[in-house]
Amino acid sequence: MESLAPGIPITDAAIATLSLRPWPGNIRELRTTLQRALLRRRAPFVDESCFEDIGIPAHADQDSCDLCRSRPLSRAKCREIRSVYRATACNISQTARKLDLSRTTVYKHVREK
Repeated sequence: MESLAPGIPITDAAIATLSLRPWPGNIRELRTTLQRALLRRRAPFVDESCFEDIGIPAHADQDSCDLCRSRPLSRAKCREIRSVYRATACNISQTARKLDLSRTTVYKHVREK
């Protein structure tokens, strides 16, 4: 990503979304997907919503918690927390450290009711 657009960050949730699709050794396909995502971004970073129209389902398996589902501004952050939580093998402490959040905040978004 750094060689495509230096200084443009990519969220952990976007990386998790990319990992949902098989990339059978085709780096050109991945590069093209990232280029398209850069063109579709609506913020100063690439997030999972940048992949909606290019064959990668945004938010696939990354639902938000009950508290955030009805609040659009909270949903994206919640999805990112839940995505990183899964990527760290459901480790609360690692998730909190990676996202610079408190463990309580992570618990709030990943606990099942």
